[in-house]
Parts: sequence; C-alpha cells; structure tokens
Amino acid sequence: MRTIAVLLLTLSPLAGCGEGDPRTADAEVLVRDYIAAVSGDEGDRGWSLLLPVTQRTTFGNDRDAYLRLAEEPDWELFGWEIGRVVRDEPYTYVVSLRLTSESHLPAVIAQLTDFDDSPYPPGPTFVVRFHDAFGGEGIWQMNGTDTPPDEE
Repeated sequence: MRTIAVLLLTLSPLAGCGEGDPRTADAEVLVRDYIAAVSGDEGDRGWSLLLPVTQRTTFGNDRDAYLRLAEEPDWELFGWEIGRVVRDEPYTYVVSLRLTSESHLPAVIAQLTDFDDSPYPPGPTFVVRFHDAFGGEGIWQMNGTDTPPDEE
C-alpha cells in the first residue's frame, strides 16, 4: 500500500502535462502559425487566429489598430522557440516561449502573453483554447475577462 502511495505522489506532477495528448501538438502549431502570420506582411497578420473575445478585450475589435501594431516591430529582432506546451484544463493549453538572449519582445506579442496575476511560467506565454464558449479555437488573452461575451 505504501508503494502505491509513493508511486501516485511521484506521478501526480505529470498529470495534465499533455504528453501524448494530440491537442498539445495542435496548440504548438497554432502558436507557430500565429507568430508566422503576425510577423509576416500578408493577409490579416494573425487576426483570424485570435478568439473573438481576445480581439474585443485586447484590441477593442479594432483590426486596423492591431495591424498597425503588428507592422511596428523589426521582426528580425524577435528570436524565439517553443519552450513548453502544457494542458491547463480541458480545451485549454499553455504554450510558453523561450526567447534568445538578444531577442526583443514585440508589443503585439506582449499584449497577448502578459497576464495579470499569472499562474503561468515567466516569459511570454500564449493560452490556446479549443472548442469552447469563447468562439471556436484560437489565442486567448484573459486579462479583464474570464467569461464568454454576450453575442452582439
């Protein structure tokens, strides 16, 4: 009995880490796709990959202001790699970035990865949500809102 308890205590930190969860890879791909889009110079620069609640609460539903913010940085100075992907709760994944030592964090990325009273690791951390009341799947910035919006 003592062996089982020790084994459970040893394995419990691994619970929820997302290993073997196919959505973990999907969350990483979504963040990679977002960074490629926002740092590119075509299309909507990742606007469509943001959940509607994020578009509204982070950027005031102002796509043009978002596009101006996405155009500001010198994207060549933004060096990054995926640090860790963790399933936070059903349909929610936390994707942490590691920045290179000389990297400059663009303001548009900072606005999406800076959380008030963050339970997440230090550094830029995206939250990706799949299939929920927040409007499909995409990048979720939860500052100021933790409930789905009323439909307008």
